[in-house]
Amino acid sequence: MTALLLALLLVGPIQPVTYQWTLAPVPEPPAVPPPNWVPFRLDELAVTVRATETAFVWSAAYYRIAGRPELGWVSWRAPIPASFAAGQYRQLVFEIPYVDYAPGPILFAVWQDCGDGRMDYQGGFIPRLGQTLAPPFDAMPFSALSAGSFCPAYTPPTAIFSDGFETGSLRAWSALGAAGLGGEG
Repeated sequence: MTALLLALLLVGPIQPVTYQWTLAPVPEPPAVPPPNWVPFRLDELAVTVRATETAFVWSAAYYRIAGRPELGWVSWRAPIPASFAAGQYRQLVFEIPYVDYAPGPILFAVWQDCGDGRMDYQGGFIPRLGQTLAPPFDAMPFSALSAGSFCPAYTPPTAIFSDGFETGSLRAWSALGAAGLGGEG
């Protein structure tokens, strides 16, 4: 019984169900294509998830642009807000540039507001159609989204800054004022 309760606590509120790719047709070139014309299309990634509890989350799909590692992980659109009732299934649809522009896996990410000012997130990689996840992406597949829980317990530090402002001691600030560095006047 204890193992079952522990397993339920370790399950995230958003559970992965399935994903599906829809590839857009390759666009026809214009009648007189410019010399640097490259066909561009947006493929569609539909992700179905289920909520184990009532939740409000933000979700996004990130990809890397070929030949531009300095840009990191980017998204075509802003994150999608989604409200869930306990047990509800939702399909979230994202636009992803075609495979030649953005090769490799897609990072599906979900954020949840913890209620204490923090945002917690989880994510999992989704392979392109006809591909498999290669290392290091295979360590965090889409199915791993259900591992762990959102908003784990957090003990804030007693003081973030060394000036004592959080604890009510303003000695460091009063010393600046006494030295004429307090910014008066």
